[in-house]
Parts: sequence; C-alpha cells; structure tokens
Amino acid sequence: PVTAPFLTTLVLGTQGIPVSDQMKEDFQQTGLAHALAVSGFQVSLLMFVLFFLRAHLGLNRWLTVLLGSGILIGYVLMVGFSPSILRAAVVGFFSLVALLCFKDLDPLKALLSASAFLLLLSPLLLFDIGFQFSVLATLGLIMGRKILQDKMTFLPLWLSDLIATPLAAQLFVLPLQIYYFNS
Repeated sequence: PVTAPFLTTLVLGTQGIPVSDQMKEDFQQTGLAHALAVSGFQVSLLMFVLFFLRAHLGLNRWLTVLLGSGILIGYVLMVGFSPSILRAAVVGFFSLVALLCFKDLDPLKALLSASAFLLLLSPLLLFDIGFQFSVLATLGLIMGRKILQDKMTFLPLWLSDLIATPLAAQLFVLPLQIYYFNS
C-alpha cells in the first residue's frame, strides 16, 4: 500500500496519487525530495522506450519523430508545465530533430540550447528554483558523472556508475540546496 503512491509519484509527480506528508518529510530529511518530483528522468525513460521500439520494430525516422513528439506533448500535458519537465521535453524534441538530421545529440549543447530557448520564452524562469535545480542537476550528470566514475576505478563499473550518477547531480545542486534550504 505504501509503494503504490510512491511509484505513481515517481512516474507522474504530484499529478499521481499524492504521497503522505510523512513520506515527503522523510524524503526531505534525507535530501532526496527531488525523487518525488517529476523531472527529466521520466522523460528520459520515455525517450529510451521510444528509441528501443524504433530499433526493435524498425520504425522509420519520421514515424519515430511523430510518435515521440506526441508522447512528449502528451506527457507534458498530463504532468503539467513544470520547468524541469519543459526543459526535459525540449531536450527530447532536440533529440528527435537530431534523429531526423542523422546527427548525434551533444548532451551539453542540448541542455544549454534548451535552457536558452526556455529563457527566451520566459525570462523569469531564471529565478525559478525548479528550473535552477533541473539545469544544475542535469549539468552534473553530463559533466560530473564521468569524472566521479573515473575516480572510483577500484569499484566494478556498474557500482561506480550507480554511485557516481546521483552523486554528480547532488554535488551540482548542493550550493543551491544550501542557499535555499539551509541544509
């Protein structure tokens, strides 16, 4: 019974079944409150499934882009227009455009371009905590994960990746977390 609201929240954010105040508090105290928020992780999973289906079902590029665009728009409409979802959806659209152009998507350029695009549409996003955390956490994943993983060569690769991924994101958002929440 406790896991159903949590798992739904992982997929749909607060638009899913609300989690208890106790669970929210527990996640805040452990510094993992972001795990309850819908973010780029869910969009990444959707795009992974789409590209997996493309590879295994032989979908052509145009069909993949149309299907992917529909999925991204539908997901944004379903979970809401939070800055982290908008950022992730724009990066998702960039990956679809890259597919059409037979190009590899550079993650850092995609993040910076998506952020600039969203700031052009709504400059006040610059002051939105969710936008700031989303961009910095993603920047940490792009820039910091590999550096941390390279420092953990004494561990098996799967374990170093398991540790480095959340640690990189956390280290990049830590200054903002301290600034905003004093913890």
